[in-house]
Amino acid sequence: MLCLDGEVQTSCPLASRPTMESEESMTTEQPNAPQEFGDTEYIRATDLYWQLARAAQVRALVSMLSCVATLFHLAFVHFFLTEIIPVLDKKQHDGWFLLVFIVAFFGSGLIVSWLMTIFYCRPQVVCPRCAQSLWSCGTDNFKPRRMRIRSGVTCCPHCYLPIR
Repeated sequence: MLCLDGEVQTSCPLASRPTMESEESMTTEQPNAPQEFGDTEYIRATDLYWQLARAAQVRALVSMLSCVATLFHLAFVHFFLTEIIPVLDKKQHDGWFLLVFIVAFFGSGLIVSWLMTIFYCRPQVVCPRCAQSLWSCGTDNFKPRRMRIRSGVTCCPHCYLPIR
């Protein structure tokens, strides 16, 4: 085949490309050719399960890492307020800091988990036909090993594409 520079080459990307006649015959001869995005017949339950489990795994990991980061930040603040700038008496400081620690440590994990569900998990698990989230088809469990497809869910809640 003659390439752009005028030489005959077999390594040219255009040399290996089939002609229009052969492309048309390829699409009619192959019944299992990849379908369009919206022409899916059903959702595979195993694929949906693995998407749900993977999204839950990432959410759990990021939530736990946020708790560890909060722990280090609170330790730094505690050291800064008690050793570098002694603001309050030791007893007063320990009383309110314990309350701040409990709220910040557990609250940061809950807030990060909620944000991860909205901004990561729901967009990760989508229907191939309508591109809406299938996150509601899962059990919404925090532990990835316990994440399952809800019992009674047989189709996409938006376009009713069956789950098999």
